[in-house]
Amino acid sequence: MTDLLDRLAALDPVSLGVTAVDSERLRGEIADRIEGRSTTQLRPAPERPSRRRLALVAVGVFALVIVIFVPVYLAQMPEPTVDVATEDTLRDLPGVQDVIRVGSLGGVRTSAIEGKTMWVVSSNDHELYRVDMASGTVEETYPLEGYIEGVSVSGGYVWLNSYENGGEILRFDPQTGLTDVISLQGPVTSAIRVGDELWRTTEDGRLLVIDDNGEVTEQQLPAGLEGGALIGYVDGYVWMVVEGGLARVNPDGLDFEVMAYEGAVPFYRPFLSSPRWVIDVNGVPWVLDTERNAVVRIDEFSSDGEAVSSVPVGRFPHSGVYADGYLWVTSYDDYTLSKVNPETMEVESVTPFPGRPNGLEYAEGSLWVFLYQSGFLVRLDPGAELQNLDVTFDEVVNIDDRQLRLRCSGAGDPLVILDADVDLGAGSWSVVQAGLSPDNEVCSFDRSDSYSVVGAAPAGNAEQQISDLMTALEEAGLAQRRIVYVAHGEGVADAQAFVAQFGELVDGVVLVDPAPAEFAKYSDDTTDRFPYEGSGDFGDAPLVVIGHDMSTTFRSPQFIAGQGAERSEEVSTQWQEGLAGYAALSTNSTQLLAEGSDHSIPWERPQMIIDAVNGLVGP
Repeated sequence: MTDLLDRLAALDPVSLGVTAVDSERLRGEIADRIEGRSTTQLRPAPERPSRRRLALVAVGVFALVIVIFVPVYLAQMPEPTVDVATEDTLRDLPGVQDVIRVGSLGGVRTSAIEGKTMWVVSSNDHELYRVDMASGTVEETYPLEGYIEGVSVSGGYVWLNSYENGGEILRFDPQTGLTDVISLQGPVTSAIRVGDELWRTTEDGRLLVIDDNGEVTEQQLPAGLEGGALIGYVDGYVWMVVEGGLARVNPDGLDFEVMAYEGAVPFYRPFLSSPRWVIDVNGVPWVLDTERNAVVRIDEFSSDGEAVSSVPVGRFPHSGVYADGYLWVTSYDDYTLSKVNPETMEVESVTPFPGRPNGLEYAEGSLWVFLYQSGFLVRLDPGAELQNLDVTFDEVVNIDDRQLRLRCSGAGDPLVILDADVDLGAGSWSVVQAGLSPDNEVCSFDRSDSYSVVGAAPAGNAEQQISDLMTALEEAGLAQRRIVYVAHGEGVADAQAFVAQFGELVDGVVLVDPAPAEFAKYSDDTTDRFPYEGSGDFGDAPLVVIGHDMSTTFRSPQFIAGQGAERSEEVSTQWQEGLAGYAALSTNSTQLLAEGSDHSIPWERPQMIIDAVNGLVGP
């Protein structure tokens, strides 16, 4: 649902291997973003026998190349979703010092720091940004070709990790604007910086070491490390994930030890620097674990792997840093930042974000949090009293061959249920849930076969989904509570099924930009639950319907340019009629407009949802 425009606009999509793309709208958006930006071309270095010159684009031709390249890129890479957090929403969060826009298409998670400069890459925009941390400005934007993800700084150069031609290293001199390419043989599986060297492993078990002069030294990894992945350099050791555990490698001579480890340390991309999966906390290594959903302290490096301690930090821990006596960890699926006290092994706060936090840095006395899809870099004061989402229940409940993850917080009646859109999970409600929790008990959930419960059988239709939800609530001791049901997008079908089955428990319903039933014929992502097959009549139950601002989407200049004024009016009218139709389901309804917001109202206008729920609950 978050790629709403692309799917609604594509009545006759061209088969790209992904959801159809409104390329004209993207072109317009990119052109608007480029205007007014300082963009310096990366000039190619002279030819060398061991180098292939990078084909770089002059500034004047850049917009045209991107217009041609974006649709092709979207066909080759996963389509970026639109978890767009507005700057105003971010600036309203406690502790936020600055918000910097570093991309229009997202894909922002890798960075490197050099003095007061932060270098940031957007893999979706194909751009490198030089950010002045003191002023919070993007001083320079450099266009890149190909899929680039991973950046580090050494020897006066900016080193970029390319996925082209089996894996290349780009060495860029910011003083001269010259860039040359270091071609490597064989697909690269992992990459880290070890002092003034870049280390990379290949699928065929080789280790490639690149120095600041661009010279490559190659050697075969010893037995036991072949097939392993580099995950960090801590306390003088290179850390690798290997079959059966974690390896600690002496970079001089590659002598190593292996510790048995049954968790899952992430190494899904051959990054160069951030995200960080191994963190040095006063000489003690900690690793992120996506199976335990925890950060794990290696108390003693022993072959049996028993001397470890773990702290839960949310679903899919993505990156961590140690700063001001605390370990800070982002959770990609829960949209949160956890503050862990390494002495007490306790999580002192869980800060929600309007978007997926992933990359994380600490510099200039601040935390720098990267929101992957929206392309925002958020500067946070680690000493401030941050907003806290105090989760009281977080369990996966087994229901026959299905599962449902229930995440609850707060206290008070009635119980507020938050139902996410089709391609989103419980984490998408984090800011709203934190805002409601001081006065209400609030539960969000992940449907079966999604997010934290991938692998279970699909949830089925809306009636089955509600049956599973009520089973999970009973497991949590929350059965037979008075309920306000809040649903986003296609979650409207669940809300209708809930009222039909448990109308006697309903204190109110809030529908957040509910998708019209006709949407099913446009969407590849709808599930068996949508549209709802019953009448969906809410009777006299209190109902609030919040719709997005049509001017931000179907009537935007970009949409009209791509689809034409007639199509814009058609889709806009259809959506507005759908909102009015939902409002008519109750004799006690209110219809509201989220001004300036697109479909992502839980991120862009979370307070509007909080106020709507509190209005139903009463003082």
